Amino acid sequence: IVPFYNVEAYFEECLRSILDQSVRNIEVLLIDDGSPDGSRAIAERFAAADARFRIVTRPNGGLGAARNTGVREARGQFLTFIDSDDELMPGALAALLASALETGSDIVVGSVQRFDSAGWWAPTWVDAVHTHRRPRTNVHEFLPMLRNLYTWNKLFRRDFFTAQGLWFREGVAYEDQPIITQLYLAARSVDVIPDIVYRYRARDDRSS
Repeated sequence: IVPFYNVEAYFEECLRSILDQSVRNIEVLLIDDGSPDGSRAIAERFAAADARFRIVTRPNGGLGAARNTGVREARGQFLTFIDSDDELMPGALAALLASALETGSDIVVGSVQRFDSAGWWAPTWVDAVHTHRRPRTNVHEFLPMLRNLYTWNKLFRRDFFTAQGLWFREGVAYEDQPIITQLYLAARSVDVIPDIVYRYRARDDRSS
């Protein structure tokens, strides 16, 4: 699920990082949140070239609303979310999916790195959470996972996600932290893996 709004400077890099994944059997929902710039044209180009990419158009409502639209539209066994100015690491979906299929956990949580035009770095909390693989854990056994409350860098079983009746808050910032906490608590088990699966952009103009 890839919501987009005013990201034409970064959007193609994001979509190419999805296109380059080794897992091929995916549905890529491009949620046009009323974007007024050239992002729509980029989405249309990818959708015309690859039938796995599908555009869903909605009035502007913000990131939480766009993610909710994506959840309602999704048809796959699993859900994952990508912000349209960020990138997946090579092999990201394969690492997340392999863990989910091996353990049966409801959520798989991967590590992340931040990057900008000058380079990349690890967020300060990564070492406390992702030093080694923790299969079939939960928030009670491994409390540090609460430092990783982002929507992206995770794989969710769709039937688990939708069964909770939880939705992203709409019209507010940091809309993901409450729902991710609630999903952690509801999960039968969570896999925390050390693989870096996601690159989180720090825009040079500080608009991230």
